[in-house]
Amino acid sequence: MSDRTALRPETIAVSAGRPPRTPDAPTSTPVTFASAFVAGGEIEYARYGNPSWTALEDALGALEGGTCVSFSSGMAAVSAVLSIVPHGGAVAVPRGASGAEQLVGYITTSTPVSEHALKQALAGKLAEVMVPAHITAL
Repeated sequence: MSDRTALRPETIAVSAGRPPRTPDAPTSTPVTFASAFVAGGEIEYARYGNPSWTALEDALGALEGGTCVSFSSGMAAVSAVLSIVPHGGAVAVPRGASGAEQLVGYITTSTPVSEHALKQALAGKLAEVMVPAHITAL
């Protein structure tokens, strides 16, 4: 089903990421325990096109109403995001420090930036929960 807008989240959670319904086929994507694949095909490595990862990404993307990309580690995800931030751009991400969730902002700049001044500027434009607790210049 391509249009999931009419479905409840519970229904999407148990149906998204599943293979097409065909006779004698599994109802769930079989788990693929492999880190490397025979070269020359579409997959070649576990993190690119692995059927298990693809099913997970399809399900999470459907639940969130968008596209999901999964990573093997938090640092891989951070690296991917920061690699597309333009000079002068900013990123805000959740961070679990001492059990409390906080937003941490990362900015790229060639000039010194006052964390306090930047937080004040953001507070004037964003909801309070969106203002980062910490801002780190890269």
